[in-house]
Amino acid sequence: MSNTAIPTADPTSARWNNYVNAQSFNVTGLDGTPTTLSFPDINELQYEYVTGGIVSGFAIGFCSMLIIVLLLITPAKRRHQPIFILNFTSLILLTVEYMLVAIISSSSYSGPAPQLLGSFFAYGPYTWAPIVIQSVVQVFLYASIMNFTCSPDSSRVCS
Repeated sequence: MSNTAIPTADPTSARWNNYVNAQSFNVTGLDGTPTTLSFPDINELQYEYVTGGIVSGFAIGFCSMLIIVLLLITPAKRRHQPIFILNFTSLILLTVEYMLVAIISSSSYSGPAPQLLGSFFAYGPYTWAPIVIQSVVQVFLYASIMNFTCSPDSSRVCS
């Protein structure tokens, strides 16, 4: 803390706001260790969670809309081609992945306390299911995006 004088307590004053925002305080973690936190740390973490939720919600809606548009625009004859199947699969997997991201980021075990206090040991077995499912979905998503289609007689590297 600085040696400057404490400004008068006026909630509308910028000087008071900067003074309060620069404060740090001690909390005790679940394991008993003292941790020093500051308001900017908490604000930054909360900002990351809110923006992550917004991005997840946008991605769910946008991928769902693209699935509908892809089905409406693509003629029935072309729906059996590999590129359509890979695009459709990728969009479905992206939608599922961002649903899992939204579940993870809005859950009770994801927040400032586990992040700042390190209380990850309090997780139950149900906590890891969306994280593991998301990891598995990412493997299939990568495979559907990076479609390795090479002909056996081709001398080039798979693309």
